Amino acid sequence: MYYDNQHIGQGNSDNSLFSQICHPEIIRICYDEFYNKNDNLFDLEFVETVTPGKAAPEGRELTFYHLRGSHLWAEYPREPKWERFSPNDVPNQKERPWLNADKLQRIADYDNSVYYNDSVVAKIIDRYRYCEAVVVYFSDHGEEIYDYRDNALRTGPEKGREREWKEAMFHVPFFIWMSDFYIQRNPLQAQAIREAADRPGMLSRIAHTFLRLGEIETPVYDHTADILSPHYTPRPRITINGYNYDE
Repeated sequence: MYYDNQHIGQGNSDNSLFSQICHPEIIRICYDEFYNKNDNLFDLEFVETVTPGKAAPEGRELTFYHLRGSHLWAEYPREPKWERFSPNDVPNQKERPWLNADKLQRIADYDNSVYYNDSVVAKIIDRYRYCEAVVVYFSDHGEEIYDYRDNALRTGPEKGREREWKEAMFHVPFFIWMSDFYIQRNPLQAQAIREAADRPGMLSRIAHTFLRLGEIETPVYDHTADILSPHYTPRPRITINGYNYDE
């Protein structure tokens, strides 16, 4: 199952994941049915719409939820329960003289959108809490929101500040959650997941980890590229524009 809340009819600039996973040939080979209805502005509503009261799977199932997340000028439901942060909560304001009232509000809005996103991820996890399941969460990129310079969103690096820029753009959240039942049934796999927590990784090799988690045997699997494998071998982490993330 593949559910997408970013494919909103604006070409391929903002939905490359959709363009690849839902390529016509991939649809023909991989999916029994293709259905994509996008009328949900917010992700929690989206998740509740695409899987309303759906029971946890009894057999094998791979499900993608492509969320809007905290993109650009992040949006979230403007309701009191989601407005946890205000401009007064923004730290280190004196060290960032470029922060005016508008920019402080932008930062607070971004923080609130992350807080809201936590509830979305929790909603997805709850669906799989009482079955043998793992949930893998990751973001495809970061954002600048006036963190270390007077700049926001996604632009190029500033000479002499490449380290901060790489941290903002490419250091993304990535975690694996396991249900209690999964841990009980797969103790060795659960231990492998725990032992991989501090390994340096990159999302361009994540497919090999999915093959391991799904217990899929194929000659294209590379255990040196699987971050959960004891044979995992870190490689230089080169960004799309040629920077070495670790330098």
